[in-house]
Formats: sequence, structure tokens, C-alpha cells
Amino acid sequence: MAHYASDCWDAEVETSYGWIEVAGHADRSCFDLTKHAEVTKTELIAARPLKEPKLVKFIRVTVEKPKIGKTFKKDAKAVQEVIENWTSKDHERLLKEMEEKKEITI
Repeated sequence: MAHYASDCWDAEVETSYGWIEVAGHADRSCFDLTKHAEVTKTELIAARPLKEPKLVKFIRVTVEKPKIGKTFKKDAKAVQEVIENWTSKDHERLLKEMEEKKEITI
């Protein structure tokens, strides 16, 4: 393993000629980019700081498949598909309803 790699592995295939290495992979971290930046005197940064933090609010809906399966049995797949196809507007509407009524019915 090279001194600058934190991990290395090869992909090999057994053929009629025996085992042949078809790919070699090394986790070189940012070694290449760091050396390039040093030689070219170019700063290689892929991010830019914002003047103020940007707050992004989003709603994530997850499906608990065991509970849906137990509750809806043969209809579980259809229920899951409906939930997974909700839009962000659906999420917002349902969240508002949940906050107001403390429950929602779907």
C-alpha cells in the first residue's frame, strides 16, 4: 500500500488464464488535489462560506413497513405507494392538520 493511501483493494476475476486483476483502487484522500494545489499555487476549494447561515426547513416522511403490513395486510403495498408519492404540499397539509388536531386520518 502506498504511503499516501489509507486503504487499497483490487478487483480480480478468475479466468481460464487464472486470476487477473481488473481494477486497483486506493483511497488517496485528498493527496492528489493537495499536491496539485501546492505545485500550481492554486487554491482548490469546492465550497464557499455564506455571509449568514441558510436555514432550510423540510419534512421527511418515512414508512414503517412492518406496521403498515400488519395494519393493511394485502393493501399494504398500495398504501405504501400512496405515501411515497406524496408531494411536499401534501406533507405540509398533513403536518398542519397533525399540529391542529393531534392526529390525521389517511
